Amino acid sequence: MFTKALQARLKVLDDEILRLINLASRVPDRAEQDKHILLAKDLQREARTVRAELKKISESAAESLPVAPQHGPTPPGSCHKKFC
Repeated sequence: MFTKALQARLKVLDDEILRLINLASRVPDRAEQDKHILLAKDLQREARTVRAELKKISESAAESLPVAPQHGPTPPGSCHKKFC
């Protein structure tokens, strides 16, 4: 459930970043453009943090999954005679 909340937050951040950049491109005043771009950069930093947290969660989830036994031929010398 925490992962879904982070994904939703990331979507909101990405949408807002695009909106701010688009707005900055339309505003004729240089100071207003800079203000919107700085806000977008702040949100990009937050988005990077959220992505890193999502990556950490997915890696820890992958590490906790049991490893399935490998199928295929047994390497030479590792086969017990009783079972070969």
